Amino acid sequence: MKEDGWLKDLHDLVDDQDRYGDENTFTAFSPDQFKDEHGRIDFILSGPTTEGKQIRRTDGYAVLPNVFDSGVYLSDHRAVVGNVTLL
Repeated sequence: MKEDGWLKDLHDLVDDQDRYGDENTFTAFSPDQFKDEHGRIDFILSGPTTEGKQIRRTDGYAVLPNVFDSGVYLSDHRAVVGNVTLL
């Protein structure tokens, strides 16, 4: 199957050392409760290549914390961010 045209998960486009933060994105306001069952359910998808040529470089991927120092949760999901350079 030709891979051009298919969306790619930024998580899979970077090496382990270029990833930051937790692997799991869903917490349900309790980080350990759904670790195995629903772990990573939030994604950033990157567009296709153009005629086999890369049109972007993925330099980093991160899952940010979702709880403040005071223990208040921002959301039941952690934010997912990517560092992408368009070529």
